Amino acid sequence: LAVTRRRWDSFMVACDDKNLRAWQRGETGYPLVDAAMRELWSTGYIPNYMRHVVAGFLIEFLSIDWRHGELWFHDTLVDADVAIQAFMWQNGGHSGMDQWNFVMHPVFAAKSADPEGEY
Repeated sequence: LAVTRRRWDSFMVACDDKNLRAWQRGETGYPLVDAAMRELWSTGYIPNYMRHVVAGFLIEFLSIDWRHGELWFHDTLVDADVAIQAFMWQNGGHSGMDQWNFVMHPVFAAKSADPEGEY
């Protein structure tokens, strides 16, 4: 992935490309995360709650730099907004002005949001 400003390239934390690609393709093995990422790829949209679930999964469970997620959302969301996306991803990555102090566990989120696994 390329960062738009060269001077920031050195700050992009390297990630496990295999895990990043699995997240992007919806092949993580977590049904709710996978369904959301497949919906994103096929429709260009996912509900806000699911955006938080997949963002938290990328950052907290896969330990991948939030900027990879931000770039992916920018390229795939039909309603991508540079300012909103940057704010959300920075907060999820614990580097923004209003950092998230919670993690939406993909299994618990699936039990509450999609108990029958229909999503």
